[in-house]
Amino acid sequence: MDGNILKPVDPNAETDPFSSKLVDAINSPKSITFANTPQDSNDFIDSFNNGTVDVGDLQSLSGDIYKSSVLQFTAERLSVDDYSSYLQDYSKEIAGKKWSDELNTLYGNKFAPTVSKANDAGHKAVEDYLKSKNPDKKNIK
Repeated sequence: MDGNILKPVDPNAETDPFSSKLVDAINSPKSITFANTPQDSNDFIDSFNNGTVDVGDLQSLSGDIYKSSVLQFTAERLSVDDYSSYLQDYSKEIAGKKWSDELNTLYGNKFAPTVSKANDAGHKAVEDYLKSKNPDKKNIK
């Protein structure tokens, strides 16, 4: 995604919340990565730390679940100041190593604040989307 390339044909046309959020993401000055992986990958839908998206998993989801998943991983990646640098830093530290408690101790604390911030942004995006689809429901969290 590269900023300021998508504009509505009719700026007065009403758009749904999903489309509006995607247009906002596309028009963001930030660039984020969506590297497609095969459906049989170990990633379920996406991997924040690898920059991957399992399109096969996405295609198997129902409409609103699909949309909320796309909004979640898009918001997570946009929440990072420089997602490409994060991916490079993460891959340099972790490349070729099997994840373990030892690695979590060595590197988990280094990456935890970024991952936590991204998770919060992703959860908020899903919550906002579900609330927009169900405005009379007060207990969506």
